[in-house]
Amino acid sequence: MGKVLLEMKNITKTFPGVKALDNVNLKVEEGEIHALVGENGAGKSTLMNVLSGVYTYGTYEGDIIYDGEVCKFNKIKDSEEKRYRNYSPGTGTGSGNDDWREYVSR
Repeated sequence: MGKVLLEMKNITKTFPGVKALDNVNLKVEEGEIHALVGENGAGKSTLMNVLSGVYTYGTYEGDIIYDGEVCKFNKIKDSEEKRYRNYSPGTGTGSGNDDWREYVSR
């Protein structure tokens, strides 16, 4: 087992009338690559928006731990300073063409 680089613990995010995430846990070890897949409405984008600071600390329950440090992102820039970048195809999160190659080359 390698070093845990990122851990999301008991992440819960609600919107009016909808619980989009219910105690979600994710653990990523150093050197691993993960992809989230699932049906529309499964919560993939919501989870990544929590991690990237789009949904700021306090608008969800649970903890984000990066390299052993609890993170409380108040804006996207906070997560980028930890070298995390969220790439979601077709969402306009990248510059220019919104192409994955722009992210892996940064």
